[in-house]
Amino acid sequence: MKAKTYVQYNQSEVVAEDIVKIVKEDLKAKNVKMVNIDTLNMYYKPQESSVYYVATLKDEAEVKGSVVLSEENE
Repeated sequence: MKAKTYVQYNQSEVVAEDIVKIVKEDLKAKNVKMVNIDTLNMYYKPQESSVYYVATLKDEAEVKGSVVLSEENE
């Protein structure tokens, strides 16, 4: 079975899986390797079209960031 989660707000729509992909791309741009991440928490704020995240690395360091979703991301 395949499933997708859509978040709709004020006539815009984003797929939850796309948020994960965009955040991972942002972390890679910051030279963070996915194998070094222990947990990744993401917070989508649809009224701002932004995603805020905190990645906790295996060495317990944290990487925080945010990404503004453009229409091409949604």
